[in-house]
Amino acid sequence: MAEQLENKASEAEKLGEQNIGLQSCISELEIMLEKREKEIFILTKKLEDDNSVSLSGMKNLTAQVNNLLLEKALLKENFAFEGDEASNQVQRLIDEANTLQQQLESLHIQKEKLELQFERKKQKSSEKLNEMENQKLELKQMVKDLQRDLEAKGDEKNDLKIWPPYSPCRFKHVRTNTHKLSG
Repeated sequence: MAEQLENKASEAEKLGEQNIGLQSCISELEIMLEKREKEIFILTKKLEDDNSVSLSGMKNLTAQVNNLLLEKALLKENFAFEGDEASNQVQRLIDEANTLQQQLESLHIQKEKLELQFERKKQKSSEKLNEMENQKLELKQMVKDLQRDLEAKGDEKNDLKIWPPYSPCRFKHVRTNTHKLSG
C-alpha cells in the first residue's frame, strides 16, 4: 500500500505539474483570446464604419442613378420633341424644295419659250438682213446702171454740143447756161 501511495503521490505530482502547465496554457490562450477579441472588435468597428460609408456611398450612388434615370427620361422627351421639330423642319424644307423645283421647271419652260421666240426673231432678222442685202445689191446695180446711162447721156450731150460745130445760137445758149450755173 505504501507503494500505491507513492505511486498515487507521484501521479498526483505529475498531474499537478500538468495542471500548472495547462493553467499556463490557459492563461496564454486567454491573453490570445483577449487580443483576438480586441482585433475582432476593431475589425467589427471598421466593418460597421465601412458598411456605414458603403451605405452612404450606396445611397449617393442610388441618388446618382435616380438622377441619371430622370435625366435620361428628360433627354428622351427632349429628343422626341426635337425629333418631331426636326421632322417638321425637314418636311418644311422638302416642301420648300418641291416649290423651288416647280419654279425651276416653270423657269425652264419659260426659257425654252423665250429661246424659241429668240430663234424666230433671229430667223426673221436674218431673212430681213438678206432681203436688205439683196436690195442693197439691186440698188448698187441700179446706181451703176444709172451712172452708165448718165455717162451715156453725157456723151450724147457732148456730141450735141459739138454738132453743128459753129452755130452762134448754140454758143449763146451755152454761155447763158454757164452764166446761170456760176451765178
